[in-house]
Amino acid sequence: MRTAIALLVGVEAVVAAAGQTRLAVFMGGNRVGTATITETKTSDAGIQSQMRLEMKAAGAAVEIIQIGEYSKDGTPRRKYIRQSSPQGLEMKVVTFQGTTAHLVHEVGGTRVTKSYPAPAGANIKAKSELWFHGVTPKQGETDEYHRFDMNRMEWQKVVVRYVGPGVVEVRGAKRPCHIVTLGSDMKVFLSDDGLPLRIESPGVVMEVEE
Repeated sequence: MRTAIALLVGVEAVVAAAGQTRLAVFMGGNRVGTATITETKTSDAGIQSQMRLEMKAAGAAVEIIQIGEYSKDGTPRRKYIRQSSPQGLEMKVVTFQGTTAHLVHEVGGTRVTKSYPAPAGANIKAKSELWFHGVTPKQGETDEYHRFDMNRMEWQKVVVRYVGPGVVEVRGAKRPCHIVTLGSDMKVFLSDDGLPLRIESPGVVMEVEE
């Protein structure tokens, strides 16, 4: 389950969906659930992306909802993640003031608040969030910045890279795509309008449903 949560958190850094799409989620080659990605533009040209993951873990239903909001230059505004399972409800809300992340964490009826300043001199603007939203990256272009990881509750340096155009096989059919990577272990294949066709990460694969 933590693998799926970590993937969901990572996907936020590389997927710039336009509209809505649904993806089948596989772990160990077995389908375990469905992920729905929805994106809307805010009135001031910012972006709000929502990911809803519905799956079964050890026979129990689990739902995870994650929302990320960014301004038009990629500055993070707010992050939200809510996990509902037979073990209970857990929610994290992060708002940003300058380069400080302010976290409210609720679990088991207990609320904890804490602030996390980014490392000194860190760039927190996620310019890659705007890729394929009127911004076409150059082949080989990279976006290096610090992102607040909702799973680990800490700032992490990430590198998003546009590998370039390519071809991906989805459900037995080859489709043109744009290839984007996050670090060394996550690869995302996007359509021309920024919708994910396939997402690959250690232990977890997501593939668009037709």
